[in-house]
Amino acid sequence: MRYLLIFVSILLISSCTDQKKMEGLQAEVERLQVQNNTMQTAMADKDSFLTDYVQTIDEVYDNLEMIRKREGFLTRLPEKVENNQDPNLKEKILHNIASIDSYIKNSRAKVADLEQKIKARNVSIAGLEETITRLNMVITEREETIRQLQTEITGLTNNLTNMKGLLTEKEAIITDQKARIETGFYIIGNRKDLKARNIINEKGGFLGLGKTKTLSDKVSPDAFTKISVVKTETIALPDSISKIDIVTSHAPDSYHVIEDEDGPHFIEIIDPQEFWKTRYLVVVTK
Repeated sequence: MRYLLIFVSILLISSCTDQKKMEGLQAEVERLQVQNNTMQTAMADKDSFLTDYVQTIDEVYDNLEMIRKREGFLTRLPEKVENNQDPNLKEKILHNIASIDSYIKNSRAKVADLEQKIKARNVSIAGLEETITRLNMVITEREETIRQLQTEITGLTNNLTNMKGLLTEKEAIITDQKARIETGFYIIGNRKDLKARNIINEKGGFLGLGKTKTLSDKVSPDAFTKISVVKTETIALPDSISKIDIVTSHAPDSYHVIEDEDGPHFIEIIDPQEFWKTRYLVVVTK
């Protein structure tokens, strides 16, 4: 009986020792799991940071490439302004400058944000700080280049504005000259009325007969009707007249008076170029 008690006691002691070992092993497993989870989280965080870093760097380089392209447009401005190739050039200049400014600001913000993330994580990756320093230098260079271009562009846009102003003046002069060239003046009336209005003079003759009628040198264009020498093909004459006398000098072959037994009705202009070599047409009715 005594031996049985001793044997049972040994089994109980052995059982307690195994239990403690199991509990210790379980605790170690749990600790290792926690450590592994922590490492996995740290690795995932680092991978996320590296992905963000690479993406940010790519975006900044993309911005710099867009800036380079727009700089190319701006550096070709002197030739464009000189040749006046594009009527919307000023608007394109301002658009490109605004785009460059936006790209620079965006790049600055991305690099600054990346620097803050590095400080927050307290990480050190070979070449990372050097890359960021180089990017900041490139961005600073672009800012300086843009400032110089903006100074040059201010002068160019002023020249462009002046050129457009001169061009507008020239176009206005050309339009006015064209209008003058294409405008003719005519007046139709009886001898007494035209003479009273200083439209015609009468010279020579005897006792009121055989006098020569000429255009007065005191004539005012406001007394005449304006017409287009290009578009006008006929000039209507008043009703109930028996005869007309064209006082001004026009090539005989350049026009034709259309009439019938009731009298003349129209002056048909056959050759406008020849007819309107004299810009004023004076018709005396009888």
